[in-house]
Amino acid sequence: MNKNRVLTYTISKVRDCKDMYISVQNGEVEIIAPYNYSNKKIQRVIEEKRDWIFKKIEEYNFKNIEEFNGIERNPLKVLGKEYKIKINYRNIDVAELNIEENNIKITLSNKFKGKDNKKVLKLAIDKLYESIAVKEVERAMEKTRILLGYAPEDYKIEKMNNAYGKCVKNVITINPEIVKFDRKIIDRIVLEQYLKIKTVCHR
Repeated sequence: MNKNRVLTYTISKVRDCKDMYISVQNGEVEIIAPYNYSNKKIQRVIEEKRDWIFKKIEEYNFKNIEEFNGIERNPLKVLGKEYKIKINYRNIDVAELNIEENNIKITLSNKFKGKDNKKVLKLAIDKLYESIAVKEVERAMEKTRILLGYAPEDYKIEKMNNAYGKCVKNVITINPEIVKFDRKIIDRIVLEQYLKIKTVCHR
């Protein structure tokens, strides 16, 4: 499964070395070989150990877990459930984000390894909230339409500093961070905005 993956490494040839060694430290691969070893011979040994090398790299990546804004003390909430954020690094161009059991796993490009990733992580979490909000708000909207028998002309999902929902000029705006709460609370917030259409926006 690792035959098509690019393997990068550095080679150090040592005169007093009798055997070849492969070291995987901090996700980096270093080859130490006797001075008289040809590059062809070194390459042959590397190909033989290719799967083992990638296994060690992956083990490092998944152990290299960072915490975001004290998330271990204050887990991230999605639909009322708490998740811990786990971060690993791979040779990718676009960040990946998956919810798995009690964890939210974020995979970043290797270029971010060892850097201050708070801004990148915040963007990833905002995107997560937005993608979930699109589905959850529409679900809550449809439920409220059926309950009340009318609907707003328009609504949008937009981040706000001091509110989870508002109604201005007959347009409902919902904060994507609403998805921190369970569905009952989401439904109530959406319902409150619907009621404002009748009691406030239509004045």
